[in-house]
Amino acid sequence: MNSERSRVNRSGPAALVVAAIILSAPVYGQAPAQDAPLRRFLSPSVEEIVKLWREPPQVCSQVPFWFWNGPLDGETMRQQVRMMADKGVHAALPHPRFGMDRRLYLEEPFWKAMDATLDEAQKVGSSIWLYDEYNWPSGGAGGRVTDGHPEFYPRGLDYAFIKCEGPRSFTVSKPQASEKVMERFEKIVTAFIAPGGASVPREY
Repeated sequence: MNSERSRVNRSGPAALVVAAIILSAPVYGQAPAQDAPLRRFLSPSVEEIVKLWREPPQVCSQVPFWFWNGPLDGETMRQQVRMMADKGVHAALPHPRFGMDRRLYLEEPFWKAMDATLDEAQKVGSSIWLYDEYNWPSGGAGGRVTDGHPEFYPRGLDYAFIKCEGPRSFTVSKPQASEKVMERFEKIVTAFIAPGGASVPREY
């Protein structure tokens, strides 16, 4: 009995796929007899489904982040497009990021490299997806939005603990930014004193 149940369970998914195909055909209607590709799309055979899984078409290609983190050289872009296509990767998403000269983002060298990329992708039948920014997060246009406008910089809150025993007076010194390269301290917003046993967040 257990053996029979196991055998039925293993055949279940295949039966489900066939049933789905049979039930979906009337919904779309019958394809014209002369339109074989459309008929195969609406009512594929089991053999065609298996072949698509084993040999997916180019439209199902993975789309990797393609880091543009070096010189913007059109010939290098062409070479890499061909290399990806040779390995079965027929789509890519160029990602301008640290390592590429930020001053060139959206300038003539950038567009020349993009032109070469699109031209080569068209030759090998690949597609190119567009990323919306230099690095991340979106909205800074590679630094153009905030250049010369520190009032546009994003701001966040951080906290620091100072242990003290009293009674005595003490001075809160300027805290260090947690990320020294990308952040800088601006001002203290508030401070308070709590007993040592109070329920306040603690560093671990």
